[in-house]
Amino acid sequence: MSGQDKEFEKRLLATFLIEAEEHIRSVSNGLIELEKGLSGDELNARIETMFRDVHSLKGAARSVGQKEVEALCHPLESVFSSLKRHEIVLIPGLMDLFHDSVNTINLILSSPDSAPAISERGKLRSLISRLGEAAKGKGNLTLPTAPSEKLVRADSIHSAEEIKQVSGSVRVQAKRLDPLLLQAEELMISKTAYGQRVSDCYDIQNELQAFLAELAIWKLSRSADRRNQSLEFISRIEERMTTLENLTDTLKRNIEHDHHDMTRLLDEHLDGMKQLLLMPVSTMAEGFPKFIRDLARDQRKEVSLIMKGTDLEIDRRILDELKDPLIHLLRNSVDHAIQLPRERVSGNKPSHGTIILSFIQRENHQVEIQVSDDGRGIDLERVLAKAIRSGLVIKEESSSLTPGDITSFIFHSGISTSEVITDLSGRGIGLAIVKENVERSGGTISVESRQGEGTIFRILMPLTFTTFRGVLVEAGGYSFMMPTANVERLIRILPEHRVSLENTDAVIVKGEHLASVKLAEILDLSITGNVIRRSDGSEADNTGSPYAIININGQRIAFQIDEVLSEHQFLLKRLGKQLLRVRHISGATVLGNGQVVPVLNVADLVTTALKPRTSRSSAVAADPSEKTQKRILIAEDSITSRMLLKNILEAAGYIVNTAVDGVDAFTRAKEGEYDLLVSDVDMPRMNGFELCRKIRLDSMLKELPVVLVTSLSRREDHEQGIEAGANAYIVKSNFEQSNLLEVVRKLI
Repeated sequence: MSGQDKEFEKRLLATFLIEAEEHIRSVSNGLIELEKGLSGDELNARIETMFRDVHSLKGAARSVGQKEVEALCHPLESVFSSLKRHEIVLIPGLMDLFHDSVNTINLILSSPDSAPAISERGKLRSLISRLGEAAKGKGNLTLPTAPSEKLVRADSIHSAEEIKQVSGSVRVQAKRLDPLLLQAEELMISKTAYGQRVSDCYDIQNELQAFLAELAIWKLSRSADRRNQSLEFISRIEERMTTLENLTDTLKRNIEHDHHDMTRLLDEHLDGMKQLLLMPVSTMAEGFPKFIRDLARDQRKEVSLIMKGTDLEIDRRILDELKDPLIHLLRNSVDHAIQLPRERVSGNKPSHGTIILSFIQRENHQVEIQVSDDGRGIDLERVLAKAIRSGLVIKEESSSLTPGDITSFIFHSGISTSEVITDLSGRGIGLAIVKENVERSGGTISVESRQGEGTIFRILMPLTFTTFRGVLVEAGGYSFMMPTANVERLIRILPEHRVSLENTDAVIVKGEHLASVKLAEILDLSITGNVIRRSDGSEADNTGSPYAIININGQRIAFQIDEVLSEHQFLLKRLGKQLLRVRHISGATVLGNGQVVPVLNVADLVTTALKPRTSRSSAVAADPSEKTQKRILIAEDSITSRMLLKNILEAAGYIVNTAVDGVDAFTRAKEGEYDLLVSDVDMPRMNGFELCRKIRLDSMLKELPVVLVTSLSRREDHEQGIEAGANAYIVKSNFEQSNLLEVVRKLI
């Protein structure tokens, strides 16, 4: 094994130890809670949490070769599973067994790179055996055997602490860093407020000067007979006012000095915090090669992954946001793009496909991520056909679309070039979610493809989540912050440079025609004709309004606004879990005067602006429960699985009937009118494959959509389901009810 491989395994093991510590702590805390006497829903929730922790620990241990931990977690998971199903009950002896198991796992992980001595293996086997008996409600739990104080290891090389430490670095939990960064970011508001205080001091000084001027006039206007009596009094007032003016002037200078110092200190503190949160891309991407290898092997393909620029350091929060989109793009590359070896050879390509994942630092503190492959490319004809069927474009206008226009349709929900839906892909929602996640994080995504040659996805993201510069604009009587990074220019357009092209408003900028829209109209703010209400209630003729030219991945749109108010450095605050997705809005910021201002999502604005005018205000498609109810037939021999599927679909608003096997399902399908069939594969009398073939041969049922939900996960089973005529294939081991509902909604 090379030194690089050893270093990778060391880092992977260190990551596992951190994760294992969290799971063990959660289980230990749960056991303490159980001993306090929980009952009802609280008891069930706590057992469910511990069950999930043990399950996750088992999977993580398997991935790093910790076979003893995996072997111990397996029966421990079974015990929690039996508790969940109320097959066994909690007794003191069982609680002791749980604690013994957790302590033993801790002892094993104290020296994770060596095996236990022979004398200790028997004790470990005994504990595993007792857990297995406990899961069945058997065994003697009155006299638990405590594990030895220390498992003696053979040929121990490194301790856990040595593995966790990295040369020149200190491991700090991210959850402890996040509050510190949040506090530093909150000081941005105070920094802005200091600027406002300086302005307030200028106002006070101006008021004092005006008062002194009025006092001087008052002095000259007094009658002569009282002049002598009041001169001394007035002189004292003048002295006091002069002193107050001097004090105010001093206060102003001090605040200006403090504002300067605070700005410097805060900027340095934020830079330091940003450096603390910067992590090399490799920490996020080091598991990708194994992921691609395993996925390719399952697909019977030969694929290698080349990663470039993984030493680039990016904010950990950006890496967290990038992981899921990159996994989806890489999975798509293997599943959709890279062909089978025989197909590649027949197309004069090497049998081995290549995916390249690159990270490139760009200007304006941005990073460009490229996911490229040498596969089959995107089938534009198929994408266009799906787009026409989905109503994204009418057939008469499709001939005028460019290849780039057609390719962009893949980011719309429901557009997929896969012929069958599986647990891996084909639902047509993956890339739509990728685009949404990238844009929600302040990034953009684009794609280039050549059929038969390959595809390149490009993601442009900020290097860090901190402060941004933005232009404060007004539209429809409201203020909005528009990120400067996306504003190509601010310009006033003369009336003669405003034109109409094919029923679309446009403006001429340096001889180029750009589509033009009113920002207030895009945001659904009230406007009347060409007159917009300003925040002060006055009306302004839009012919004199300024424009913001927005550029997203080469798409340039001129947004007509009321006013450009100012430019600011702002801190973006997310909308929170209650508002995960608000169209056209990415968050909010607070100005120095305390005003909360929405921050515009310019990618959303451009997407809406490019839609046909008639579709901009169209309502979101109704949920199945709001439409005429659809009828679904379930074929499943297991009563538990049958009831689970029935409850999920009925909760989503569908009318559901059930059948106990394939023969029963075919009979019911012939007798009733169903919109979709959900079927298991392994059933008596007639399995799911046979049922699917029989339906496709029946003149009355051949168009009925069929979804196979099965535990058969081999590639051969997938292919057999496709050949039988199934429209979707979902593996139970990866089953989530959201996946099933997405598939059903797509098919009916």
